Amino acid sequence: MASSQFPKRQRLRATQAGLSAIDLIMGMALAVVLLGLAIPPFQGLLSRYRTLSEAHELSQLLLFARSEAIRRGARVTVCRSTSFTSERPNCDGERWDQGWIAFLDNADTGNNRPGVLDGVDHLLRIGAGRPTVRVEPTATYRDWLAFTPTGRPIGSTGLGNGTFCLLDGNSRRDVVIAATGRVTVSAPMTFPEQATC
Repeated sequence: MASSQFPKRQRLRATQAGLSAIDLIMGMALAVVLLGLAIPPFQGLLSRYRTLSEAHELSQLLLFARSEAIRRGARVTVCRSTSFTSERPNCDGERWDQGWIAFLDNADTGNNRPGVLDGVDHLLRIGAGRPTVRVEPTATYRDWLAFTPTGRPIGSTGLGNGTFCLLDGNSRRDVVIAATGRVTVSAPMTFPEQATC
């Protein structure tokens, strides 16, 4: 009676014991194909994230500089810098994506030059760029950008409004500074090939 309650054990055949080498190779080939299809969109996602992150960091720096200029009633300048980590940084950068500094620019006192960290100027903030994100300003902000005590921007060319174009792969974002000092970040722009300004 006990033997009728339980089914008889069946012997497993060798083909039922697991996967064959061909099954494993086919599975790995399928995984490689699926990863190959997923990696380009993922790289585009990373590219869009990097430009967004850098655009927000730059816009926050510009908003900080503007608010400090209004709060202190003095000119605050932001310039490109490669020596931003040194004890006495200056506006020596060739490109904005290498780094930048913000400082209280007392251009009205003595021999102090506008747009240059010298004399009685006071360093307020530093920032490092991302190596993969290229930052290209319009000619207005090629060397530096300052905010007056009223919050209005002025560039190294004497004009106020301008744009910073941020590029990474096929992704682009713009940080736009209006003549009133308002700073905005554009919607993402994606190009089929490399993004351009």
